[in-house]
Amino acid sequence: MKKIVIVFLVTFFTLNIMAQGTKPVQLHTELGYGIEFQDNSYQSFQIYVTPQYHFNKNIWVGGGVGLMSLIRNLDLSPEESNKLTLIPVYAASGYNFDIVGNDIVPFVNLKAGYGFMSKKYQFTNEFVKDPEEPIKMVDFKHTGGLYFSPSIGADFRLNNKNAVTLSLSYILRQTKVSYDERELSNDYNSGMAIMIGYRF
Repeated sequence: MKKIVIVFLVTFFTLNIMAQGTKPVQLHTELGYGIEFQDNSYQSFQIYVTPQYHFNKNIWVGGGVGLMSLIRNLDLSPEESNKLTLIPVYAASGYNFDIVGNDIVPFVNLKAGYGFMSKKYQFTNEFVKDPEEPIKMVDFKHTGGLYFSPSIGADFRLNNKNAVTLSLSYILRQTKVSYDERELSNDYNSGMAIMIGYRF
């Protein structure tokens, strides 16, 4: 976990330096909190860093990396499965509805890519075993997959270059669970998140 945080911070400051030198390039950083719709699902705390190349005042494309800390509290599940970390790596694009140069500018954007996750632990196979299989400790593994997140929101512009952003995001993420190399589930979890950010 410490290595992930260090890599994330190094990436953030590197992209920050890159963003300061070129006028069409901006950096968008976001913090968020999300909840998922499914039963026994997770709440999440999220960080995103997205460099953006602006073709004009309306259209931009880019890509970035995020960090999602997924937490739930289920007594019947393995404790290790209640805390997961997902690292989305994504392409991104957006449209700013900047028509008359207002200080508040609505926008839509989209992040699409792959969420990396690798969580391994041992737990009894009591709830997943075949009827004829004895109860024993087995190796469980959580891995990631598709990541997809459209958002709507608004820029609250401080000046020509900087803005505070507020948005509502829909998040779809894929999670696969296996034990002893056998697939147990391949689920798509969806939810909503509220995001606050800073664009500069």
